[in-house]
Amino acid sequence: MKIIKKLLPFKYKRSVKEGLGVPSLHWSLQNLKKKNFNPTSVLDIGAYEGYWTLDLLEVFPTAHVLMVEAQENKKTFLEKVKNNCPGTDYSIALLSSVDGAEKYFCENETAVVLPLHLLLVSTPVLSAPVHLIAYYRKNNFLYRI
Repeated sequence: MKIIKKLLPFKYKRSVKEGLGVPSLHWSLQNLKKKNFNPTSVLDIGAYEGYWTLDLLEVFPTAHVLMVEAQENKKTFLEKVKNNCPGTDYSIALLSSVDGAEKYFCENETAVVLPLHLLLVSTPVLSAPVHLIAYYRKNNFLYRI
């Protein structure tokens, strides 16, 4: 069975699941589109490696997406998404309600991936977060709406 799963394309497997009534992000976005929702600008906060943005662009290919991720080690993934998808951009930034006040932030993979002992010994990184509205304005994002 595992071999068959590997041979079948992702989009085919997704369409079979959706046909059986299994909800997914793609299914939810398609439903929004059916209700005449058509975003021109989208923020992907906590973009990680950009997968959510790729799913969104599959349904809304003309949307401008700004991916914001605090983890510096995700930059290469987000750069790849930016290069392959026109209208996307990214920034490595820690967002906060207070501009510039230093905060500790733990750079980790998701808790699902790492064993608990690695999460407990992770070293926090001291970062100066950016206020969300100030960040929008700096990147002229509000003016695209």
